[in-house]
Amino acid sequence: MAEDLESFKRIIAQKNLERLSRLELIQPPPPSDGADDVDAHCNLGKTILEYWTSRNKESIEKAIKAQAQQQYIEWQGSKGKDTKRLKSAIDLYLDAASEINQVAEDWNMEFIQICDLPDQGPDKQPSWSGPYCGVFVTKEAQKDRPFMGLVFKGTKVNRTGEIQTDINYQLKDAGDFLKNQQVSEGVYTGLFTEFEDKDKGKYKPYNHIAETLGVIAQRLHKEDGSTVRLHVTGHSLGGSYSSLCTAQLLIDVPGLEPHFKMGDEYTFGAPRVGSDNWANMNAELMEEGEGQMWRIVNRDDLVTDVPPTDILPYQGFYHVDNGFRIFKDAPPEPIQSERNGPPPKGRNFKSWEDLKKAIFKDDRYHFPHSYRKSLRHAIQSTSSNPSAEESDSD
Repeated sequence: MAEDLESFKRIIAQKNLERLSRLELIQPPPPSDGADDVDAHCNLGKTILEYWTSRNKESIEKAIKAQAQQQYIEWQGSKGKDTKRLKSAIDLYLDAASEINQVAEDWNMEFIQICDLPDQGPDKQPSWSGPYCGVFVTKEAQKDRPFMGLVFKGTKVNRTGEIQTDINYQLKDAGDFLKNQQVSEGVYTGLFTEFEDKDKGKYKPYNHIAETLGVIAQRLHKEDGSTVRLHVTGHSLGGSYSSLCTAQLLIDVPGLEPHFKMGDEYTFGAPRVGSDNWANMNAELMEEGEGQMWRIVNRDDLVTDVPPTDILPYQGFYHVDNGFRIFKDAPPEPIQSERNGPPPKGRNFKSWEDLKKAIFKDDRYHFPHSYRKSLRHAIQSTSSNPSAEESDSD
């Protein structure tokens, strides 16, 4: 079983490599204010995560134990390739995610990259981008209660395609997806419209993600009769992708259940991505399912207040329910539901640059390392175990 999962991981890596090799190289835009700060924050976040992991192995093990389709397309490899060079290229590609793999190993899990499209745009909008996502999966030791954690990456400010996906947020009908609810055009286009691939032809990232999850679930270490549970998460733009992907997976549950069932969704620092009807549909889906949707906001995170529907009421953006505001120095607070109410208040930014400058001017709230501090305090303030306390300097 482990060999099957490893070989499948390499198949995905090879297909991503072949796609990347056909992309035209695009000169990165000149660094803008704060771009270097993002890389610094990411490196700091990784260091903090590694340190936190080393300090909390027992808690991680307990959390893992507790847990809170269609046939896969077998693409044929190109003939005539130098197999040694191909093997080396795949090894290097997989090594690019070595830091993620190390964190997964520390959690006694494994990471499998599924979608790698931040530098490729959909056919309809080639200057935009698609999602980057991967899944953390349990190993042999957890075979009695196996689960998967699908994770979507957020925006990198010097990636113009991701910025275009962010700022093209106008509502559009989702057609055959999401019960035709109105959702943000940029995120919808990146997840549900067609991309071109030499081997697969035209394909939609969501379909690729769903069928890949089904195959992974089949090949996962699990006991006979055990249910594989899928949890989904994302930060910022990744939270937007997470919201749309989770909703569609919940709609598709009858076809997915032979392989896995839906668990919880957690978004962090995500903007509004749909209409009031969209928010109501999500509430109905969760009532019918077995998990919950949790929307986490770090204190005054600006990104969660966009789009500003009180300034643009004709757009009608609403957050989904189950919002909680977290703080690094106070207990978490529930956020009042926006559903079926007046246009939610937001903050008016005239351009992407204005929003970006505001975020970097007050970066205490949106970046992952800030969420980590507040999440830690939220856990501590609601925990009955005083030994969980750590100093703010950690």
